[in-house]
Amino acid sequence: MKTETQAQKQKTNKTAQTVTAKVPFFAQLLADALAGKFGPFAARYYANANSYHKKMGTAFPRAVTADARASLTMADVKAIMEQATKGVLAAGSRKGQAVYDLMRSNADKGAVKAK
Repeated sequence: MKTETQAQKQKTNKTAQTVTAKVPFFAQLLADALAGKFGPFAARYYANANSYHKKMGTAFPRAVTADARASLTMADVKAIMEQATKGVLAAGSRKGQAVYDLMRSNADKGAVKAK
């Protein structure tokens, strides 16, 4: 019977952590929204946005949302996702657009301020 050495265990744990850390926060948020985890409105809203921007060939993040992205906090992100869940998220919302840009550009949680 072969036993695993401490070095092998550490290497295995490090590999598992690396794989887990590779999924950016906002990319996962978009995947969850499209999967319906925020309700049917959010799934439809983001699916329509993806379709539109794919057709238009939009590059993310857009320059027009730079100011909103710079001032975005995690509280704002939570509020945007709550609005999307309730079906009251306006397409023209600058903060909503900033969150979507971060989703599409695969930003991590560190892309916005904690407060």
